[in-house]
Amino acid sequence: MVSPDKSEAKINDRVTEDGSVSVHPNVLPSACCNVIDGGSGEHKENDKTAKEIDHTEYNQCDASVSLAFPPQPSNKVVIPKYVVRPGPVAPAPKYVLTETGMHHMLDRIIWLNVFSFLTKQELACCMQVCKTWNRWCLDSYFWRKIDLRSRVIRQNHLIGVVRRQPRELDLQDAVINKKQLMWLIARLPHLKVMNLRNNTWAAVNALCSSACPLLEKLDLSWVNGIWDDCIRDLVSPPTDHRPGVDESISRLHRCTELRLTGTDIADQALEIIGTYMPHLTRLDISYCSSVTDKGLEYLSDEGAVTKASIVELMLSYVIQLSDSCFDSLAAFTKIQTIDLSHCPNISASSCTKFLEHSKSRKYIISDDLKISVQFE
Repeated sequence: MVSPDKSEAKINDRVTEDGSVSVHPNVLPSACCNVIDGGSGEHKENDKTAKEIDHTEYNQCDASVSLAFPPQPSNKVVIPKYVVRPGPVAPAPKYVLTETGMHHMLDRIIWLNVFSFLTKQELACCMQVCKTWNRWCLDSYFWRKIDLRSRVIRQNHLIGVVRRQPRELDLQDAVINKKQLMWLIARLPHLKVMNLRNNTWAAVNALCSSACPLLEKLDLSWVNGIWDDCIRDLVSPPTDHRPGVDESISRLHRCTELRLTGTDIADQALEIIGTYMPHLTRLDISYCSSVTDKGLEYLSDEGAVTKASIVELMLSYVIQLSDSCFDSLAAFTKIQTIDLSHCPNISASSCTKFLEHSKSRKYIISDDLKISVQFE
């Protein structure tokens, strides 16, 4: 620790002959104030001079001290009140530069036509040539469908998919969790077809959020853990609110094809589907052993929106269906294909009787009880 005599000596060295004060960066603010107040001991002779320092010199002293001791950063977390959207992405360049810095004679449109003949692997190689080719090869036209089946999804997969903005995404047998799927679908607004076969409901329930894109085809065949309440959460309007989204409309209200093969759904799930999916044309509930004739009655009821939309109905291996289901099947106004193969409680005679009573359309029946419309 510095003794008072030595401290005073250091301060005295900075009191000039004309009485002004020169503050060194290493001098403490308290020492500076001590000089301004007149000091102590042998420096009392400078009291009058120090007290006569004008206001300007005092401010200079204070500024020097503040530079020597900058303010410490505050630990207080500042939460932004508004979301700052990033600026729009600059358009892709029209020409690629050659080694001489000149524009290549072929423009972007011609190069895109050339790239259209390449495979996905060849496009990936072209993306490594230069930044311009990288931008061109990321055009969504080349990546309408991305196949990631049987992959362990990692961060680089997610970023790559978002950069390409596909219309179809195949995640069959892929290892993906809910957090990854939520991050992904929120950044794919143009996604129309999604395959999640053989996944788990723990990951698939990410589709229940308002960020889910307006899918047209969804395959949830053999997804583990799907039952009636899961379908309610998936098909019903989302509970979380989002600006600009109608809270009364399901995110799957534009879906035209839904595959639920091998799931644990029952009749109540079909009632929910018949309430919220007005554009559904193809429904596959094969191997759904808990579905009964009552479920088909829900789909073809007068108040069901699927009565006038269902075109194809896959019911193979639905073992609880009986001959009574034909009353419900006859109520569908646009039905063209019905698959009743391997349903032990349905007889061939009942199928024949159903065909005879359907005068508005001509059906054909195969050996495995698959009924289809016969077009002339």
